[in-house]
Amino acid sequence: MKESGKFAVPAEGRPLMPAGAEPMFWSFGDRAQALGINMRGNVTRVANTRLSHILLEWAHEQSPQDQHALKELIFQGYYTNDIFLGLDNLVVMAGQVGYDMDAARAHLESGEGEAAMKKKSDSFKAQGVNGIPFIMMGETETFSGAQDPRKFAQALRRAAR
Repeated sequence: MKESGKFAVPAEGRPLMPAGAEPMFWSFGDRAQALGINMRGNVTRVANTRLSHILLEWAHEQSPQDQHALKELIFQGYYTNDIFLGLDNLVVMAGQVGYDMDAARAHLESGEGEAAMKKKSDSFKAQGVNGIPFIMMGETETFSGAQDPRKFAQALRRAAR
């Protein structure tokens, strides 16, 4: 995601672009369904996922064993249940898996997580990471974005050499 320009996502999210377009993840919804993953939600806004990432980092620091459950709720909320990933909804999700909602809200509103996330992001950018997901295999095999399984197989074979 660009930090500025027409593709930036403000804190409150943005409408799907172009208006009326199907969510991009629907294009692989059948494959996900075959794996038991429901990605047939009908989101109407693209969320700014920065808050989700900040919350997940904080959750890991608080109780790493519960972080996965929170990540699953966030995933299902967005991709299946049409829940916008704004501050209030993220705080409720944190509470649903046992985190202190007031502490979660305070952390998200404090800006501390934002600064840590920027520092981490800058570090990754300096290493050449330019998208999510970013796959690193061995010392040289890297690629960004969702890829066909054949590309993974080829990269694994090259990295193993």
